[in-house]
Amino acid sequence: MKKSMPKRIILPCLCCLSFYAGQLVVGETEALFSSQAELEPITITSAFVFPETIQNLQNQADGIAGSMGQNFKLATEISWNTESKHELENRLYRLAELEVHLKKQMDRLVSIADELYAYEQQAKSIHTGDPSFAYIQEGYQYANLLLSEVKAEIEFQRIKEASSAIRLRMKELDEEEEAAEADKPVEQNLPSDSGAELSQEKPAEIEGEKEQTLEEPLPDAHAPGNQDTSEAESIEIIDQELVSDEEKTLENSE
Repeated sequence: MKKSMPKRIILPCLCCLSFYAGQLVVGETEALFSSQAELEPITITSAFVFPETIQNLQNQADGIAGSMGQNFKLATEISWNTESKHELENRLYRLAELEVHLKKQMDRLVSIADELYAYEQQAKSIHTGDPSFAYIQEGYQYANLLLSEVKAEIEFQRIKEASSAIRLRMKELDEEEEAAEADKPVEQNLPSDSGAELSQEKPAEIEGEKEQTLEEPLPDAHAPGNQDTSEAESIEIIDQELVSDEEKTLENSE
């Protein structure tokens, strides 16, 4: 019994010492954490739009503005001064196609500026004065400036005026063609037609003449009134010569 008593006392003593040492360590750590929290407060903020999204919208706006400048230049270079009506029709179609494309690009540029404006207003309302969201305001200002420049450069009224000039030129060409056809003499178209009619009618007339000649009876040479006087005189002369020859032969025979 005396030997087992020290072992029972040692174990509780060790537990008490361990608890006491743990209490000392935890107290120092807690004091250290509390002092850091008071000196440097930690604030966590979440970005509702990433900088890459704003940059992509800026790049899209820049590309659209450049493409619109090129398309408008092509539209203004289309001329109405030509004598070919077919060429004028092609130019009018090309001009209408460019106008539709420019309007679609303008609508897309406006939508990008509106989207950036919504982000900019949201950043102002939620994170007022936070410099970490300055990229949103910069993106909106850039897109808005591009939109203002494009609206000042692209004049859709000039495209409409060019279309009207092309239509007017086409109308003038139509009037010139009608006037040329009206001034053209009618006889120029007759030879081919009249020649065809004559070539068609001539054989019929010839056949009619042949039928008339075949139907008419031939004149009788021995009928009275049909014998030629020159032939009768020649016959009388021949008869007189024969009579004189016979008389001569009779006289010689005597």
